[in-house]
Amino acid sequence: MVALAELDQAGHFSFSDFCEVSGDLLAFLGGADEACEPRHQPWRYAQDVTKYLALNFFDATLKGDAAALARLDPEVLAGFDNVRFESK
Repeated sequence: MVALAELDQAGHFSFSDFCEVSGDLLAFLGGADEACEPRHQPWRYAQDVTKYLALNFFDATLKGDAAALARLDPEVLAGFDNVRFESK
């Protein structure tokens, strides 16, 4: 299977845990305000969606798990906000 997932309104760091790191450490690292600002999808939501898609993709592809493949069905994924998913 080949797949592509897009999360609309996600920031560059939406997939990291930068928003849980102390502000002092983030300042030392150059900041990550871009990930934690309200103009993007909530970063926890972006992480949850990313984990859901990745785990089900790998279980379906590497393990041949039919239930995981079913969880990637377009009708199921239509229930996620701001997510586009394509597969072949």
